[in-house]
This record gives sequence, C-alpha cells and structure tokens, in this order.
Amino acid sequence: MILSLLAVLALPTWRAEILEGVRTVASPGIPGPVAVFGAKAEPIVVGLEGSNVQAAVVAVAERGRSRYAALGHEGYFGQGALAVGDTGRLIENLVRWAARNRSGARVLTAGLPDVNRFLASRGWSVQEADLDQPLSGDVLVMAVRKLDPRQRKNLRRFLREGGSLIAGGPAWGFLQLNPNLRISDHPINPFLAEAGLALADGMTQGTLPGGLYDATLEPLPEVHALKAAEELLSDRLAPDRRAQAAASILQAAACLPEREANLRPMLARIRSTVRGAVVPSASEPVRADQPLRRVALALEVQEAMTLPPERVKPHPAAAVFPGAVPADAPRVSRTIELEGRHAGWISTGLYAAPGEKLTVEVSPQTAGLGLSLRIGCHSDTLWHLDRWERAPEVTRVFPISQPKTVAANAFGGLVYVVVPDRGAPAGTKLTVRGAVEAPLYVKGKTSLQEWRERIRKLPAPWAELQAENMIVTVHASAVRNLEDPDAVCQVYDDASDAQADLAGIPRARRVPERFVVDQQISAGWMHSGYPIMAYTVGISELSVDSKRLREAPHGETWGHWHELGHNHQSDLWTFEGTVEVTNNVFTLYTMERVSGKKWWQSTHPAMAREETAKRLGSYLEAGAPFERWKSDPFLALTMYVQVVDAFGWDAIREAIASYHKMPPSERPRTDDQKRDAWMRALSRATGRNMGPFFRAWGVPVSDEAVQAVANLPEWLPAELRTKSAEAGG
Repeated sequence: MILSLLAVLALPTWRAEILEGVRTVASPGIPGPVAVFGAKAEPIVVGLEGSNVQAAVVAVAERGRSRYAALGHEGYFGQGALAVGDTGRLIENLVRWAARNRSGARVLTAGLPDVNRFLASRGWSVQEADLDQPLSGDVLVMAVRKLDPRQRKNLRRFLREGGSLIAGGPAWGFLQLNPNLRISDHPINPFLAEAGLALADGMTQGTLPGGLYDATLEPLPEVHALKAAEELLSDRLAPDRRAQAAASILQAAACLPEREANLRPMLARIRSTVRGAVVPSASEPVRADQPLRRVALALEVQEAMTLPPERVKPHPAAAVFPGAVPADAPRVSRTIELEGRHAGWISTGLYAAPGEKLTVEVSPQTAGLGLSLRIGCHSDTLWHLDRWERAPEVTRVFPISQPKTVAANAFGGLVYVVVPDRGAPAGTKLTVRGAVEAPLYVKGKTSLQEWRERIRKLPAPWAELQAENMIVTVHASAVRNLEDPDAVCQVYDDASDAQADLAGIPRARRVPERFVVDQQISAGWMHSGYPIMAYTVGISELSVDSKRLREAPHGETWGHWHELGHNHQSDLWTFEGTVEVTNNVFTLYTMERVSGKKWWQSTHPAMAREETAKRLGSYLEAGAPFERWKSDPFLALTMYVQVVDAFGWDAIREAIASYHKMPPSERPRTDDQKRDAWMRALSRATGRNMGPFFRAWGVPVSDEAVQAVANLPEWLPAELRTKSAEAGG
C-alpha cells in the first residue's frame, strides 16, 4: 500500500532547472533546515546537521496553481549573500521557476530592498508589497516576520488566486525569540506546510570550505520525509542511512498540518511496528541507529507536547525521568503571591505529577498580565543528539490568559509562574490546584526547623534551594539529609555577587540566575544560559554540599563558575579566541572570592604554575603565533592572569567598568576594534602602556590604538621581558 502510494505520487524533479548555472551558495548567518514532506515537494540545496545527516536549506513545492520555495535564512535576500558564489543566480532561478517562466511576471518583495534592487537590475518587474493590502502580482518574496490577522488573510488570498511564494528565515531564531511557542506556530509555516514544506528547528553547516553550500551535492533520497518513511517501513534501509531517515521524519513530524494525508498514515504505521513502550535511560539510550524506536518515541513526545491538557496521559518514560510521584502523595492547592521584584521563572514549591491536570485561577486583571505556567525545569531539547538518555522534550508552558487555566504535562515537573520582562505588580495572586508539594528552601524566608522536619521530606522527585540571586534545582534525594541549606545558598550568593562585582553590574538580579541538574543536556557536560544546565552524574550532591562548594579542594566547582561566567560575558570585550577565556577570568575571580584560592592553587589542572609556564615557554619559542593563542583557551587565559599578578583584580574590574560608560557610537564592533579597545581599557586601568604587552603575546593591536596610550610607561611581565631582551639581542 505504501509503495503504490509513492508510485502514484511521483515526486517532482525541478532541481536541474532551478540549479542551472548554480554551483556554490552562500551561508548567511546560520541557515536552518527546511523540512520536505509534500507529495509535490523537492529538496534543492542541502547542508549538514552533524557530521553525516543532510538537511535541505533550499526546497520547493507546488500546490494547485501556486509554487513555493523555502530558504533556511532571510540573509539569502541580502546584498552580502547575493554577491557570494552563485547565490544571486539561485534566487533569480527560483523567481523564474515560481513564475513558471512567464515573461512579464510581476514580482513583489516585502521589506527586502537588496533583492528588490537585484531583481530589478536583472530586468524583472519588481515592486514593494504592502502586506496590509490585497496583493496583486505573480511571485511574492518575503522574509519571515510576524503576520497579523489581516496580513495572513491577504497572503492566503494571494496564494489561493495562484500567486507563488518565496520565503526565508531560520526557524531556530523564531524559537529563540518566542520560547513559549512551537515550530508549528511559526507565522509562515501554515502556508508552506499546505504544500509539504516547513522551516524546521535546528542549524545547518555548509558543505564546502568557508561554510558555503555545494549546490552540486545530490540530496540523499531520505532527505524527503516521504521517501525516508517508505524506506524505514520497507526494512530496506541501509544501516548508514538510518540516522538520515529518522532525522528527516522527525523534522517533518514536528511541522505537519493536522489533516496531512500522505506522511501521517506512514507515521502511524511506524508507531504500530514498535512493540511496548520506548523508555530511554542512561543505561538503555535510544540511538540514531534505532530509527523505528527513535521515531516512535519522538511521535509520542510531539503528541504529548501538543495535546490539550484534558487529553494528556502520563508517558511511561516519565517514571524514569523526571521521575514518578507517589500515588498517595497529597494533591494540594496553594495561592502564590508575586513580590513584584523578579521576572522569569518564579518557583512555587509545587510539582505536577505526570499526566495530571492542574488548574490555575486568577483575577481578570491578572489574566491580562502576560503570565504563563511552566511545568518542568529541564528545558533543554535533545532532538539533534544521536542518543537520548531521556525523552527529547519534557517541559510545557501554558499562557495564563483566562481567569481559569488548565495545564498538564505527560512528564510532570516542577511548577513555575513565568513573569515577562515587563514584570507583574507586587501582590499579584495565583491559585494552583492539583499539584504535589516539592522541597523548596528560600533563604531568609523558610524556617530551618520546618525545612528539617517537613519540607526536605516532601514527595516530589526534584527540589530547589533559592538564594538571593541564584536558584539551584537538584534531585530531591540530594537534599533529604541536608541540614544547613543556608550555607549552600550563601555560597551561590557569594559567587553571583563576585561575578556581578567583576562585571560592574548590580548584585541584585531582576531575573535570578538558575542552575538545573538534568539527566542529559543539549550540549557538553554543562552549558550556560537560563537556566545553566548540568549533566546529572554526581552533580546534584556536589551542588548542595556547602563544604565542597566552598573549599573546592580539587577545583570541583570550576564548571559551576565557568558557566556562570559565560552568563556575565560581554561581546564588547570578548573577541575571537576568547569565548572560553573571558568567562574563565570570572571563574578564577570567583574561586578566589568564594574559596580563597589564587588562580594557580588547584583551580584547574591546566592552570598550575608549572603548566602555565611550560605552555607559555613553548608558545614564545614558536614565535607567539596568534592562531595558536586563539585555539588554546588556557594559554590565552595566562595573558589575563599576568595582569592580575601585577596589578590585582582591580585592573580587570576597572577595565570592564569603563565599557559601561562608553557611548554606543564608540563601542567596538569588529574583532580588530575589540582588541584595540581592550588594550586601551587595560592601559588606562593600570596606568601602563599595554601595547608592547599585547604585541609580545602576538595579539594584534593597531598602531593607532598603541599611540593613544603612548604617554603611559610601557609594561611587560618578567617572563616576556626576558624573551623581548633575547629577541632584541
């Protein structure tokens, strides 16, 4: 049945026509993938997701009289990309194809002056489109922004009347700007999806040096989700294509219209072929080479994340992670009163059991404040990873836009009120019903006696310690015997205060930092952000052990303060090669403030004095090559600690503080400008000319920047003076 369906569908072959004269295509920014799943849809240009999975970055489709093209970035319509390789030719070919080669075709562009001028220079009839008015033309070229109801109506009418659409934009950017929305909420996807295309989540890489895309690279058949599903069901799929098939299917499944008729039946068959529940764990992960299990679990998760709360059931994997709630644990009601000081996630000390409904009751006035209810703190998604040790998505967010809101999550999780950046008035109240109590200690508010006698024993599987400016989320088992939560909170307050002081910002945070332990995270062992996320192995216990946090006998807290340092970085003084360096300046400062350790005292094995001396000597012997400096974070960090050794932390603090006083017009933008600005800032903070210091290290600075501090006495540390003297001799 599936084979006969695909035979009838006869997937199109427009690629040769569209790529005539096109060999290389630009990579503006980081293009996202385009999901391809329509019966009349085709991938045109592909990039890579990871090392061996292809994803379309340009794809086309046809529906009725209309043709559609989707590109993974709106930068393809900009002057910079149009001039790179054959990108301009590709855009013109897409317009010609979308216009069905009609002479005199009328092209509309929406807010894209560069592509407007480019097409006009190539002889096309081009005019600016007003999306607020009915559209009259043959082809509309647009970047993907917000569309209000009137604009959606005008676009739908344009397509219904036979107009064609060329649209671009990275879906990952939309999701970053709209963290409470899903990919199916993307404003252009409902239009593209009707033709079997969608802008999908994720990021692609080029296939040529310099990040360019090789347009001659043939897309694998399984880039098309229909073909991938066919191969998967037929059991003919070669082992090296399994990850490709699963990736293409998952991209498409997240974007499918509810009544899509071709791929959905195949997905239902895939789910039916997998017997029993798919429950990933650290010991039995779901791997990329298990496409049926992977797709089955993904479909279940995607459904669980979109079902109305009344239809949500517990997912079997929830018992493994985030964890089960005892059946006899009392379900409670609690009224939450907001203090008005903070935005972001507000902890409630409540936990939603997997699949169980909560209700939130608020006043009509509160319903208009833009608040949300979040269930779950493990906000990392794992869709892009080759192995899943837990379900790839486990949190849900519900807008509180009515006096009564019902919410549920198949995986359960800690319950938060999410306050937007603009805040909410002090005294705002919300009543949550149907949750289980979770251990929550709030510094300065929670009674230590109540903590010891009752709160730390509460039945939820996750617990939180809330300091003044940082909140830590760990397995509840890690706090069952915790006697002194205040001491733990004080360590985190000391750390966040230290980093605020070095960054030159107020200690009090409108949005307190968050640190969350997870079974598996989206990248690395820990990563920065909101929240800071940490891989689970042993971290819960360390994160609530005040003695180990404070003393850090073997530098165990390096990861904690390293990621917190990332959250305090500024790109004004972070240039190429220092992303993993300037954050560690904060790490070292925090280790000194919190643990009393100088930078060479067991903070990190790579920062032992003998190691830094050996690394520096080898670097100078090689002639101080800047490329090597940029590729070795601990080598580069040594340059910063030389300043600390000579002038103390005040020099770094004052240099960073100077950026806060810098008028916007004077702020550095390019790497060259950033290196110059940092050299000048350090020179003024130390009262020394740092130009020779930077140049001895091989870090380029301009003659103009050095001249600006030439009135100050030159400075070199002893290690560099020796080498400088040898070079001069």
